Amino acid sequence: MCIRDRSEGGGDHAAVGPDRQGVGVAFIAAGQGDELAAAVAFVALLGGTGWFLSGPTTQTFATAVGERSNLKLPDGSHVELTTNTVLRVAKSGKQRNVWLDKGEAFFQVVHDDKRAFVLHALNFKVVDLGTEFSVRRDADHLEVTVLKGSVRIDPPEGQRESVPVRLVAGEVAVANNRSISVTRKSSTAISDALGWRSGILVFRRAPLSDVAAEFNRWNTEKIVIGDRTIANMTISARLPATDVDMFARMARNFMGLKVIRNGDEIRISRQGM
Repeated sequence: MCIRDRSEGGGDHAAVGPDRQGVGVAFIAAGQGDELAAAVAFVALLGGTGWFLSGPTTQTFATAVGERSNLKLPDGSHVELTTNTVLRVAKSGKQRNVWLDKGEAFFQVVHDDKRAFVLHALNFKVVDLGTEFSVRRDADHLEVTVLKGSVRIDPPEGQRESVPVRLVAGEVAVANNRSISVTRKSSTAISDALGWRSGILVFRRAPLSDVAAEFNRWNTEKIVIGDRTIANMTISARLPATDVDMFARMARNFMGLKVIRNGDEIRISRQGM
């Protein structure tokens, strides 16, 4: 997991912070005056950490493909990041803001009536109302699943087709630039969807194409369905998220499919092709 400090607006702030050995490290833009340099040197000598630009700042947490990470936020809330995910967390402000820039995360939020917990993604806001919930961000939509408590989803400003939607435990919302749809799912279905928290992918009569897409989120070795006629074959299984070999063996030994590995690609097709 990597951590980067950036301003909420996206620009880097001049900062002093401890490196891995505890020594002050300064990052100063070219052309800044001697006074700032002196201030940086002074803080470095004290072995402290200072921020030289006013206003909110964010800290960025990121996982690589195949990684998971657990975070504890300053307010005591817990966050679990799945594969290939980027989350930014505001360090200050009247409300607790986080931004899911990519991927999926599970949140256990410490509720605070005086400081709302607000997740931002795809111009939507997901507001904690005392909750455990997950959010998955795809290219054109969000999927929000509530395990405990409730959340409110606020649509982007100016989206006339949608109004704020409140979700309670057991409900799943899919939100895009046209609408927010809500369905209720069983505790088993929600548990299956959150199997990634234990590094497990759970499939129940899932099309082979969907299984391949999910494995490709977790692995640099990609699965390619080389025959459209097998894309809708269904699978029911519990498989380790990063064990592509196990999936390939299942496709060959139990589904009778042809599996060919070529570099970082595993191509699956019907026998004889």
